[in-house]
Formats: sequence, C-alpha cells, structure tokens
Amino acid sequence: MYTDSSYHYDKHFISSFSSLIDPRRTTNGNYTYPMLEILFLTISAILSGRDTYNDIVIFGEIKIDWLRKYFPYEKGISSHDTISKLFQKIDNEAFNDCFTEWISKYSFTNKESVISIDGKCIKGSAKRKKGGVHIVSAFASEQGLSLSQLVTDKKSNEITAIPDLIDLISIKDKVITIDAMGCQTKIAKKIIHKEGDYVLQVKGNQEKTEEELKIQFNPDLVDDSNITEDVGHGRIETRICEIITNFEKNSTLEKWKGIQSLIRVTSCVIHQDSDKETVQTRYYISSLNTSAINPTVI
Repeated sequence: MYTDSSYHYDKHFISSFSSLIDPRRTTNGNYTYPMLEILFLTISAILSGRDTYNDIVIFGEIKIDWLRKYFPYEKGISSHDTISKLFQKIDNEAFNDCFTEWISKYSFTNKESVISIDGKCIKGSAKRKKGGVHIVSAFASEQGLSLSQLVTDKKSNEITAIPDLIDLISIKDKVITIDAMGCQTKIAKKIIHKEGDYVLQVKGNQEKTEEELKIQFNPDLVDDSNITEDVGHGRIETRICEIITNFEKNSTLEKWKGIQSLIRVTSCVIHQDSDKETVQTRYYISSLNTSAINPTVI
C-alpha cells in the first residue's frame, strides 16, 4: 500500500501512524476512505486553522489537488460524518503517540523559540460526544509547526493535559506561552524543571496573583515598555506592554517557580465606523527578564 511513485508520500507520516489501529468495522472488506487519508486530511486542515468537521471537508474539497500529491484520495473527500465517527472511536492515547512520533522527526533547534500551548474544542463534536472533543496543542510559532497535541473529552481536562503535553516535547531554551487556562504553579514548575521559560496569563482563576500584580504594578518601577499599533479590519489597536522586574517577591508571587518579571498589556481599540473606544488590560507573569521578553508573543 502507498508505493505508487507518482505520489510524494510522507514516509515519516506513514511509518509513524502505521501502528494505529483502525477502529471501524473490520469484517466487511475494504473501506471507501482509508484511515491514513482521513488523518492526513484532518491534521492538514486543523493546522490550517479549520476547527469543525464541516470546515475540514470544505478544506479537503478545495485542496484536493494538493492532497493528491501525497495520497490517492481515489474516492475524493469523505463526509463530515465519516470523519467524526472515526475520531469518536479512535484510541486517543495511541493517536497522540503516533502524532508526536511523526512531528518529532521535524524538530527545530532555534534557541528562545516560542512554543504556544492552546486548547480548543472541535465545533460540532459536542453533539455526538458529551462535552465535545478538546484538543490541546503545542505550536512552534516561528516555524508554523504543531509539535504535539493531546485529545481530551472535557475542557476541564485541558489543565491536566498540559503537563503531559510538556513531557512529550523538548522545551529546553524555549519560551512557553499559555493563556489563563494553563496558569498553574505546577505547570510553571515543570517548565523550569525542563529548562524552559514561561509567559503565563493571569486571570480570575488565579485571583490572588492577579490582585497582587495590580497592586505591585507601579508605573515608576517599569523597567521596559513597548508600544505597537495595528490597523486593519476597520479598527485601530494600540498595545502598550510594560514590564517590571523590581517587585516584592512575597508569599503570593514566590509560589511561582522562577518568576522574574511582571507584565501588563493595555490594549486600546478604536472602531473606525463608530469611533467607539474599548480598553482592555491583561496581566502576565514570566521567568524571563526584560531583555529577553518579546512583546509580540504576548
């Protein structure tokens, strides 16, 4: 199977996923849509920003010529029901292992690269599976490459999945960014233990830490600041990033392993059609010092 020289088969993809058992029926002959082709389609679509089964199918129909450079797709693109049913039955842990094995063969070595960890629910999956299908991914921002991902059944499980995801990848000398979902002391400790650095957003789930940042963020103590402006989609956004390293490491902040800086980002958005102005302030903690923080990753 998959030996036709007219295709640019990803040998690493085939070998990495060859151990994954197809969970669909096995007694009535061949499948119309081979599992590897569905997996290749789905992963390609998700990496391209699609997040529903319908969108995955649309992606496949639009990109069918590109997909056929790698696999035959003799019967075209499968329906969203076929894709959904496969992922409902597939062994999530085995899939994660295969995915990690595949992507690890395309590792990157740049120091201080940024790895963003993010969780999302595949839209529409909740109709078939209680709570929906949640995917926690580690994404190398500069390379545009997904390094690994874990599938969970509930959004609450995303927090417990993050440490497992970090264990699957090399983060030495890398900067890990996570939204408020991953702002946990255990996660910060694990990142430092694996010789990485972190930038973690602090929100209501860490109420005491957020309040402490608001108290300690004295403008007179700001070590570094950066202003950026973005114009587009009928709006003008001005972002002010301020960083403090000279702060009091009291009991609330000392619990964060390796903490070196407090960050405040103030976003002011002017909607050009109405002149309406909205202002939002976000707080972060980081194990980096001012010279190492790149405001564009926040």
